[in-house]
Amino acid sequence: MSEIIIDELVEKLIRAGMDFPAVMENYRSSDMPASSNSLRLCNVVRKLITKGNSRIAFELARSETVIQKSFKTEDDFELEYLSALALSRGGNIFGAESIVSKLLLESGLSGAIKSDVLSLKARLLKDQVRLKSCTRRNALANESATAYEQAYEITPSDLYPAINAATMWKIAGSQEKSRVLAQTVCEQILATNIGKLPDNYWDVATLGESLLLLGKIEDASQVYQHAVKLAGTRYGDIASMASQLRLLENDIPEVTSILTAFDVGRVVVFSGSMMRTSIKESLLISSQSACQLPADNTIRKHIRSKLSELKCRIAYSSVACGCDIIFCEVALELGIELRIVLPFHLDDFYRTSVDFGLPEYACWKTRCDVIINSDVHVYYSTRDPFLNDNLLFEFANDVMQGLAITEAAEFGSNAISLIITDRSLIGRRGGANQFLEKWTAQGREAVVVDLAEICLIQTEASVVTESVSGVREIKSMLFADVKGFSRLQEEQNLTFFLHFLKEVAEILKQAKVPPIFKNTWGDGLFLVFENASDCADLALQLCERISNLDFKSLGLPGDLMVRVGIHAGPVFRWADPIMQKESFFGSHVNRAARIEPVTMPGCVYASEQMAALLAITENSPFRCEYVGKMDLAKGFDTCSLFHVLRA
Repeated sequence: MSEIIIDELVEKLIRAGMDFPAVMENYRSSDMPASSNSLRLCNVVRKLITKGNSRIAFELARSETVIQKSFKTEDDFELEYLSALALSRGGNIFGAESIVSKLLLESGLSGAIKSDVLSLKARLLKDQVRLKSCTRRNALANESATAYEQAYEITPSDLYPAINAATMWKIAGSQEKSRVLAQTVCEQILATNIGKLPDNYWDVATLGESLLLLGKIEDASQVYQHAVKLAGTRYGDIASMASQLRLLENDIPEVTSILTAFDVGRVVVFSGSMMRTSIKESLLISSQSACQLPADNTIRKHIRSKLSELKCRIAYSSVACGCDIIFCEVALELGIELRIVLPFHLDDFYRTSVDFGLPEYACWKTRCDVIINSDVHVYYSTRDPFLNDNLLFEFANDVMQGLAITEAAEFGSNAISLIITDRSLIGRRGGANQFLEKWTAQGREAVVVDLAEICLIQTEASVVTESVSGVREIKSMLFADVKGFSRLQEEQNLTFFLHFLKEVAEILKQAKVPPIFKNTWGDGLFLVFENASDCADLALQLCERISNLDFKSLGLPGDLMVRVGIHAGPVFRWADPIMQKESFFGSHVNRAARIEPVTMPGCVYASEQMAALLAITENSPFRCEYVGKMDLAKGFDTCSLFHVLRA
């Protein structure tokens, strides 16, 4: 199969989302020879993994035509390895380890596949060493180093397992083993590049790591600086280099100073007072002048100065009239990556926060549109209508803060807030003053500019009326089901429900904070919580407990896995006249339900709204790792998803 055909098929599979099996069936029947070359399937699965579609890759690799074979070819073993790789990329470490352990017992593995499997085993062990809570650091490092070295011995031309083995031996305390491997890596890279630095930043970072392990600190520092320079704006890759380097922080004190080369700037989250000149004043000046506040230039200079001081690389802001719009304009002028967070449907946002539906403020809408249509990322905390509910402004602030904190953590930094506000005024719900209170309550750093100190200008303490009580409430929701349930035979259903629902009931009984609403149907589970932390905690408990349930001993398929999707947003609470009990409904309940089917089996996936709320939880016991932007079930929408783990 040519690369072009593979790319075309992969794009079809990604677009199909939940319906990808139909695409494969159609492809097999129309284009694939009757003999069915499974190597082509391996190539397709690999491509899906590299494109970040781990769930589809896993399900394709573990299709029934593969796992039910009594005799397995080399290509089948490769598919099993790829299913483990997909699980690990998707966050199901337990499932990946299980497949890896079984594969390493197989006698028919080729050298190349065994090397890949050993490298994956080593990486899974290395990830455990990376955790701050790790209590078996040296033992796990020893196991990881051994597996990496075994992989390198099988494929000596591959320096990836070699340098990782060298690092893990250093952590395990085997200095000589580390030195020998590091020297081999260093010599091989320099020989390949005729004594010059490589053009590929990964190879340069590998060289830097080998020099560091050899004690050549100054040379390593210069090489790492070059690697960061070559990586340019690939901040994710720079973060990966830094993450690998941090593994050695406890063993090589000089690492701390080298890490300064990886400081690519700060994430700044902004909130500013919403301002407008009086209508009477607006009518006395031209429409062009109405776009410029009396203190526009003064505010602009302050923002420019602060962003430069903070070394801002990525900025988060809303885009309301006044300070928000000025901030966004300055950020774009400075070449800063800008993320816009909007609280609800754009038309309603114009009416409540930009031009207020008044022609004399149309210039603000024009400026707002220029920003939104620039090269920026636009997020919606909800795309629902406003419905005169100021709760949505507050929710948008929470989401924006959480997104900034999460993105900063991805490249080893802390987000900082820049706030311009008139502190003499009582701000509206979701305004700059409330934003400041919530941010500093978490103990986070903020730079505050008091508007009254730099200029005299009218601010809007409240532009829209307060919400009608009880219209919508922010709630956290959990949907779960068991992957593989639909394959159960009729006689297996009773056994499944007796054990599965019993486990779920026990988890709910032991929960520190139980859900305020619960419902089940078949293998499906729907729970509603008052706050994000309680929802995530129970989701992880559910996933952990069901993952450890021995289904096979019960006469059920051994590969049954629970998958859990969680989401937070504004929902309606109302009495269900049929069920005779209080229930929850709205578009965000639907969104939560559509996340669960696209979650990697054995994992908890969260929407970006939920991940944001977890990020701003005080002393949060969770961490959220970005999975990717995925199409939700039944063509509902596209959503950025995060894998939820315990910190």
